[in-house]
Amino acid sequence: LILGMTNPVSCSLPASSKRWLPILAVLLTALMFVWSVAGTIALRNVLLGLLLIMVPLAGVEVAALRRNAPRLVMALFLALTLWIVAHNLFFAWDFARAWRESVQWFTSIACLGLGLALGYAPEALEHGRRWRFWAIWIALALAAHLVLNIALKAWLPLVSFTDWLQAATRIGTRDMVSYLGTGLLAFLFADLVARFSGGRPIFPLSRGWLGAAALLGILLSLATMTRNVLPVIGLELLIALVALIGAARTAIQRRRRALLAVGALVLLLAAGAANLALDARWKNFMGTAKVAWDIEHEHWWIDQTAKPWPRTAEGVLVDHSSYSRIAWMKGACKMIATYPLGTGYDRNAFRRALMKHYGAANTAAGHAHAGLLDFTLGTGIPGGALLIAAFLAAIGFGWRQWRRSGDPAGLALSLFVASYLLRAAIDGIVRDHMLEQAMFLTGVLLAAAASTRDMEKDKT
Repeated sequence: LILGMTNPVSCSLPASSKRWLPILAVLLTALMFVWSVAGTIALRNVLLGLLLIMVPLAGVEVAALRRNAPRLVMALFLALTLWIVAHNLFFAWDFARAWRESVQWFTSIACLGLGLALGYAPEALEHGRRWRFWAIWIALALAAHLVLNIALKAWLPLVSFTDWLQAATRIGTRDMVSYLGTGLLAFLFADLVARFSGGRPIFPLSRGWLGAAALLGILLSLATMTRNVLPVIGLELLIALVALIGAARTAIQRRRRALLAVGALVLLLAAGAANLALDARWKNFMGTAKVAWDIEHEHWWIDQTAKPWPRTAEGVLVDHSSYSRIAWMKGACKMIATYPLGTGYDRNAFRRALMKHYGAANTAAGHAHAGLLDFTLGTGIPGGALLIAAFLAAIGFGWRQWRRSGDPAGLALSLFVASYLLRAAIDGIVRDHMLEQAMFLTGVLLAAAASTRDMEKDKT
């Protein structure tokens, strides 16, 4: 709708759109903060509605957005949306439920469009300044979650340090905070790489302060004691280091940056070792994994009410979290192979498949805690393939724009989408507000990366 609409406000008073900047900044920051706070659904929807109204009033450069928007990415998201509509009509097990549940996808697509529009608003600002302005407020909201995750924890007597770190706060769980932390790191890593490569920075910070912010972001993300944050940060670091080394202009630069890459990887390995030492769940991981993989003989993963809690070969009770995630992921793959066209759009598609296939009355979980598998089970293999293809196309588009222009917008897009895609493979984040927020940020970064096309034309 945003791409197709006319823009009478910007045509008449483009310069006056600057007056909307403070209002948009407040709305954006508030939305980014409350998006992941429990019990704020009504407030979140109000803020989303206000942004949908205010962004067009600020003046969206629609012509440039139409001209520069990545057609392959948008075509894949459109194809997926059409597939979901067709799936609801012809393949869903429960027609009414599928339509009701798929509202979250249509809302997420609206959030993608809102992010694209925001990246090209207000018209009064030039290309490069727009997304950097929005990036500041987005980063502040994400950083607030990391800081408050520590500041709001209550110290309880006789509670170990690791238990204290894993405790939830009034603003959310550690899983959600760690997910937001890796999103923030995508912006910070992109800025660092751009500065070392002679590109234009994102944030108004010196290189030293920016490096300190990135290090603090890593530490606070790791402090959530969420194990799946380690591979995500590792992937982000890898992409950032490849970009940094690839942007080197001389052999000496390349060698120095390679040494920097080794130092960064050593730091990550040290952080991983610290996590292994502090998190007691790792001690029983291998034994738990062996039991969890044998879903054909051990059925606690289906029914954790009537079935006895399994033990490892050493006679130790399996770790609940590790067992469930491994068994559920394998079980979800089995259900996808059994029902390749899916069960119907549903955040609890895994539960419905278990109940139909095994006749289970008390299933252990609604979803498999692996978002890509849950989405594929709900919408079928075509739906899962289109979702992955759309995200991969966005990563590729961002990388190409980074290589062409040297602007960190493209690199930030690749980093953010890659981190979300990996996290979605091992965590249940392809649903509800997590999907909305990810699609919104993807839209903002797609618009930012696309705007570099006009910057390249201006240079030529």
